[in-house]
Amino acid sequence: MPRPAAVSVPTVGLILNEPEAFGGYTLIHKSRGETTYLIDDQGAVVHRWELGTNAIFARLLENGNLLVQGHVPRHVSEVDQHGNVVWKCTRALLHHDSLKMPNGNVLLLSRQRKTVEEAIAAGADPDFVPANGLAVPHIIEAKLTGRAGCEVVWEWSAWDHLIQDFDSSKANHGVVAKHPELIDINFRLSSTHSTGVNWAHSNGLDYNPELDQIVLSPRHFSEVWIIDHSTTRAEASSHSGGRSGKGGDLLYRWGNPRTYRAGTPDDQRLFWQHNPQWIAPGLPGAGNILVFNNGHEFGDFSRGYSSVDEIASPVDGANYRLNPHSAYAPVEPVWVYTAATPSDFFAKYVSGAQRLPNGNTLICDGVHGTLFEVTPAGKTVWKYVNPSTGKGRLYQGESVPLEQHGDMERPANRLYRAYRYAPDYPGLQGLDLTPGDRIEITSIRDYLIRLTDGAAPVVRSDWDVYLVGNNLIYVKEPCIPEDTEPKFFLHLDPVDRNDLPIHRKQYSFDNLDFAFEFEAHLLSSSEEVCVATRELPDYGIAAIRTGQFTGEDRIWEGGFDVVEPADDGKAAQ
Repeated sequence: MPRPAAVSVPTVGLILNEPEAFGGYTLIHKSRGETTYLIDDQGAVVHRWELGTNAIFARLLENGNLLVQGHVPRHVSEVDQHGNVVWKCTRALLHHDSLKMPNGNVLLLSRQRKTVEEAIAAGADPDFVPANGLAVPHIIEAKLTGRAGCEVVWEWSAWDHLIQDFDSSKANHGVVAKHPELIDINFRLSSTHSTGVNWAHSNGLDYNPELDQIVLSPRHFSEVWIIDHSTTRAEASSHSGGRSGKGGDLLYRWGNPRTYRAGTPDDQRLFWQHNPQWIAPGLPGAGNILVFNNGHEFGDFSRGYSSVDEIASPVDGANYRLNPHSAYAPVEPVWVYTAATPSDFFAKYVSGAQRLPNGNTLICDGVHGTLFEVTPAGKTVWKYVNPSTGKGRLYQGESVPLEQHGDMERPANRLYRAYRYAPDYPGLQGLDLTPGDRIEITSIRDYLIRLTDGAAPVVRSDWDVYLVGNNLIYVKEPCIPEDTEPKFFLHLDPVDRNDLPIHRKQYSFDNLDFAFEFEAHLLSSSEEVCVATRELPDYGIAAIRTGQFTGEDRIWEGGFDVVEPADDGKAAQ
């Protein structure tokens, strides 16, 4: 009997698409990358935005523009479908989240810096205040004032709603257990968690226009908080006013009743959570809070698995019911997703989830760059692995590379969040949704076709060399690993010698010799194709000479003119 043909199992891109999946379009952005992709349910790109800036994530607005959470520098911007910036709001302490409000303003998650002296005066234990002070959760509502301006029209700070029982001579002293509406400045999750510069470290927010309330996620407290947005700016810093009558005090908190002395570690339900949000009206579970429960905390605790939890809060008008001497309800979530083997789904940081119109839930395992959709019963019906590393596409047959992040190595395709949009979402109406290429490289030959755009080689030798834009592309087929061992030489003759780097000005050419193992992006023995790319400098280049050598021996070489020098030695126009 003949053997069946081998089936190539993709490692990135679309992995699974079952009939029960919700059709729509998914927005993905590699965390701290510069390109945002909108893909259809088959994994094909229907639109892309080149942002030209380092960003954490993006949301698709109802007008078809993107709301972009910029990382360096810290900013929030709106970008049209062609990548043009409509407006930009830059503030040094913005981080992690932002959203557009129904009134056209933007809600921004920020921080306030407090000095050591300020923290101690507020009742903080001096032993746990670092030398650079505390970073305190701060929420800003900003009105846009032109293309590059944003005026603060409302704000809330955790600093105005503190309590402590450490030092009766300092501010905010009181009985923590009697004031769940206030935040204990000395709360620590564990012995390895000092109050630290990040203290409460909020990482996500959402706005409920019906309640006029905000939910935020102070990760280092392992709970979610809800505050009243109906207050005036002055009321938000006080303990009265607004629809709730409680000013800016916490209306509700859930996940870790230890924070207000109403429980023990056994009562804790959230662990370094992300992305809290109200399930929108009209969706299954509307009004409940959905949160990605990472399952990990500081060094001395890890639950060992992640979950997505749906919480039915005890909302009563503008307030939340709380029985005396007890914790806020519910004791348990009304719905939880975990993997069949819980440890198979474990994202220690970032990540999020979204309830879909058909009752399914889209889950973003941001650590591993993986999106998957599950039914209410927990069946996975759609799965997609982000192929974008922010520095190029991934070949489906290769594993995801790692990037150094501080003292950690993290997958280069990680995501902060992703969003799914229904086909009738207003923001899609002005976009051309014709399916195009996939992000991933399904074969190296496919990659070459895209890369060279059908251009002819400028050098034909042992390796074919293409000039595409500002890049040289080296291709060898067939190719074996030994073909890549000799070093490549690359010499550039400038139009104007004065354009050469300082260390090369004494020479008549620039030397950009390179080794394949450091500069190449693709090598596939299965397809017997080797590809290396080399970016050229941006000064005028008159001619290029390239090839390979071992020691003093040149194995192959070739050259070509790039521009015709003008009579005065400058580049021809």
